[in-house]
Amino acid sequence: MYNILDYKGLKHLSFVLLSLIALQLLIISPFISTDCTTNLINVIFNSVDKYPKISMNAINMWNWFFSGNLIELFDNVLWHSISYKTWGLLLFVITFIAALLPLFLICVSNVFHKSREAIKKY
Repeated sequence: MYNILDYKGLKHLSFVLLSLIALQLLIISPFISTDCTTNLINVIFNSVDKYPKISMNAINMWNWFFSGNLIELFDNVLWHSISYKTWGLLLFVITFIAALLPLFLICVSNVFHKSREAIKKY
C-alpha cells in the first residue's frame, strides 16, 4: 500500500516543503535585503479593511453591477442580507474552487492510481 511516510515519501515531502520555503524566500528577498521586513509584515496583517469601499478606481467586476463612482459606495452595504464584501469573498472562493478543482481531482486520482499499482505488485 502507498504510504507517504515511508522513506521515499518522506524524502519527497521534505523536498517539496523545502522547495516551497526556498521559493517564498526568493520572492521576499528584495524586502529582506533592504531591511523592509517590518513593512512586509505590516502589509500582510494590516491591509484588510484599510479602504472599506467597493473599488478604489480599479476596473473590476463591480463595474458590471454598479454605475457611478464606486469610491463612494461602502462594502458593508447589504444586498439580500449579505454585505458586498462577503459577496466578493464568496465569488472569489467559487472561482478559486472552479479553477483548482480539476487539478485537485487529477492529483487525487493519481494518488489512488499509484496506491492500486503498489497493491498489485504485492
